[in-house]
Amino acid sequence: MARSPSRAPLPTAVIALGLVSLFTDVSSEMIFPLLPAFLSAHIAGAPLLIGAMEGLADLTSAALKWWSGKWADRSPRLRPMVLAGYTASLLARPWMAVVSVWWQPLVVRGMDRVGKGLRTAPRDVMISGWVGPESRGRAFGFHRAMDHTGAAIGTALAAALVALGVAVDRVFLLSAIPGAIGVAAIFLAKEPARPAAAMRPEALDPMPTRLFYYLVPVALFAVGNSTDAFLLLRLSEQGARPEFLPLAWLALHIVKASVSTPAGRVADRIGRPKVVLAGWTLFAVAYLALAASTS
Repeated sequence: MARSPSRAPLPTAVIALGLVSLFTDVSSEMIFPLLPAFLSAHIAGAPLLIGAMEGLADLTSAALKWWSGKWADRSPRLRPMVLAGYTASLLARPWMAVVSVWWQPLVVRGMDRVGKGLRTAPRDVMISGWVGPESRGRAFGFHRAMDHTGAAIGTALAAALVALGVAVDRVFLLSAIPGAIGVAAIFLAKEPARPAAAMRPEALDPMPTRLFYYLVPVALFAVGNSTDAFLLLRLSEQGARPEFLPLAWLALHIVKASVSTPAGRVADRIGRPKVVLAGWTLFAVAYLALAASTS
């Protein structure tokens, strides 16, 4: 008896892209939970700098996602842009080890997000090309789970290295190793078949109006969303010791990794809008609780 699409194994290319994301996030999260304290020790006005850095990074990434998405709709090959995006991030991140003035973290983080902006849309098109609509929630849930699993591993590695006495700037340099493994894993992901006729500019349909009805609340959420770096600063302000911060970050990503795949399955069954609404509601309640926390 043939398996239903919801139970069939995920394609090899989807699993390969999950591994790419896992190793990339190991690299990224060896840096990020240590970054607020590192910048506070080296550069004055760290809270303002972190807010500006993350805002600029998100703006850069968003602008490039729009362009790379249009490119992905028209290009017969997606992997070169995915490779370019992950490589740009790999080359940028270790430079955080040598920052000494306020503009340098802005440039390094900005270049890291250039890579994210270049790769995200063509990578997602690759995943969509390998699975049908009835399994996309599961496929993208798996990808997010691998992403957060890598983040958890990277955070644990950072905490272990610091506990062993490795200097924070050395940890930043070592983050290039898993990043390079992630880039190499891209070559395991084959291109999905794409009909040439579907990629001609005249064959591309305009985005449906109902999509914009969804993008309005997405934009509102993005305006109200806070960079997770402020969670680390909040913990510091409430008296958490520096060695506790990576552990809290680890717990955050363990929860995300555990929830992503089941949430994707639920979205396939009951509809994506209901799951998105539930997630945003829980997010709002959690941040109200964070604002009221006193310890």
